[in-house]
Amino acid sequence: MFPITYTIEGQTKTAWGASTWAEVEPKNFLPLIRTIYAAAKTAEVKYQIPLLASNINKDDYLKLNQVQSLQLVAHFDFLLDFVDLPTKWYIDSIPIRHIIKGKYMPLQVLHGPAERLKNVCFEEFIYAESYFSAYSKSKKESDLNMFCAILFRPKTKAKKYNGDVREPFDRHSVEKRAEVIAKIDNAVKQAIVLNYVGAKSTFPKMYKWLFSSDEDQEKNAAQASFSWLEVAYRMAEHKPSEMQVLKRQDLHEVLSSLNLKVKDNEALKEELEAMRRKNTR
Repeated sequence: MFPITYTIEGQTKTAWGASTWAEVEPKNFLPLIRTIYAAAKTAEVKYQIPLLASNINKDDYLKLNQVQSLQLVAHFDFLLDFVDLPTKWYIDSIPIRHIIKGKYMPLQVLHGPAERLKNVCFEEFIYAESYFSAYSKSKKESDLNMFCAILFRPKTKAKKYNGDVREPFDRHSVEKRAEVIAKIDNAVKQAIVLNYVGAKSTFPKMYKWLFSSDEDQEKNAAQASFSWLEVAYRMAEHKPSEMQVLKRQDLHEVLSSLNLKVKDNEALKEELEAMRRKNTR
């Protein structure tokens, strides 16, 4: 956090502003992203950014002169780079309203992953990475909708959640859900992408043998697709029958196991390094 010192009516005051995305209040994460995207179309909207990225008093902020306001807004230009994103998962759910023949239908709520993606299964991760990679390259809304539909699902009907309130991942239901997600505004979907990148950025430190020790490549690895993980497991000599069981396993259990396999297998380590270089070009 950085200090924001200003004088109002002869009185000097100090507020605190976020110096990274990770320091933004969780409740302001989505509104701030929505504001940034809106400011790209309407410049005046950018003046709302300090109210979401700091604890400055709103009444005080409105009393600042134009030069002071511009200077304060400029302090938050780093937010436009979308680096040092929060590693915690902020978007628990997304509400979707349907309008049919001019009437509002019951609210539908789709629930997202848990902290550190700890309730994500390996198969879900493989499909999410596939569409994340596709969207990163194509910027097609259809790929973005599919990516969000993989992670966000209706509440399970089971009485026991087992750590996940979402219904079990089923790749056959994703496309239909993507049609529903297509109705929500783009800022929400972009927030999901950014939250995903931030949550995934912890993986290089957690599973260092799966990633290059080079700092720049670590940053790339956090954003690039991990689709090579499925191939890596085939290289680790898993039988097809075991792959079906593997896909339903907890993501972090799989990554931890693969991390150890790579650590003890120089040939596999070299293969992964070659795939990593190819994947981050």
